[in-house]
Amino acid sequence: MDVIWKLLLGAILIILMIFPLTSVRIQVRYWRKEEKDHLEVYVRLFWGLIRFKSTLPSFRLDQTGVSFWREQDTRQVSDAKKKGRISLKNIKQFRAKLSRIRRQIASFNHITLEVSRRFLRHVVCERLRWDTSVGTGDAASTGVLTGVIWGVKTSLVGFAGSYIRWACPPRLNVQPLFNNDKVETTLDSIIRFRIGYAIVAVIRLLIRFVRNNKGGEEGWQSTQFKA
Repeated sequence: MDVIWKLLLGAILIILMIFPLTSVRIQVRYWRKEEKDHLEVYVRLFWGLIRFKSTLPSFRLDQTGVSFWREQDTRQVSDAKKKGRISLKNIKQFRAKLSRIRRQIASFNHITLEVSRRFLRHVVCERLRWDTSVGTGDAASTGVLTGVIWGVKTSLVGFAGSYIRWACPPRLNVQPLFNNDKVETTLDSIIRFRIGYAIVAVIRLLIRFVRNNKGGEEGWQSTQFKA
């Protein structure tokens, strides 16, 4: 019985030692066809032994974007309006809170960017393929739009390349459709990173966040000043 427990404990220790060294592979597939958008995310751990898949049902994107709303009790809102009072003291308190929140957000964003940059150095993009077919029904405007899309793609890839590493060159393509009026695109990408780097990034973020909270207002101000 003791041998079994020792073997079990040894196996657990080995797994804990290997776990930070294992890589996570995340594949993101997005495609738009016939004005419908689809998104799939695959996650693989332990050399594919553990797999997760998440599929977002088809959705639509238009000029208004994605809208969210929430129902409210009109009676309660009406009562709140009746009870609410605006005074000079309320305005000063609101301005003080707003100023403090802005400083905290700016400081937290600085911390997040710093930690994210360190983490992204260890992220490798194994594959990036982005194909787009676009047409407006007019040859001239289709040509202009094709050039704009090329510029956007190369700019985004260049920006990403300043933070992550490429295992192979990205494959970009824009196909003009001079006789059609439609937009179709397919994006397929795979990134990988070691779990240990992600754990270290989370720990760093929590430590910096806790330190700033302990410092209170002075801590936030000092961090903002250093930024």
